[in-house]
Amino acid sequence: MHMPSGLTLSTLERPWEGNTPEVSCIPEGVYICRRFNSPTYGETFIIEDVHGRTYILFHPGNGIENSKGCILIAQRHAIWDNALKIGDSRKGFEEFMSELEGVEEFELIISVYSPEYP
Repeated sequence: MHMPSGLTLSTLERPWEGNTPEVSCIPEGVYICRRFNSPTYGETFIIEDVHGRTYILFHPGNGIENSKGCILIAQRHAIWDNALKIGDSRKGFEEFMSELEGVEEFELIISVYSPEYP
């Protein structure tokens, strides 16, 4: 995730499972994210109008087991226990929120990344 200031953070989501609540990442699309006060995670952003889904947040976490369909934010990607993880999630999340201080909403574009090979 590239922030306006050039800050680069790592994100992690669950794999695509047909948009099934609590087990799938969200579908490709353009979404509005609004500042939100979560009882679990405190001040964060919620992704609005995800078809068939509610309460999709940005929050810290190191592996997909820490997400029920939300987007996890951290400082870096890592592999441990033979799985893709993200590291320093609390620091990364704090940087994310600091960068968005004073911002009430932003647009999020979710797209599938398909690298082109020579």
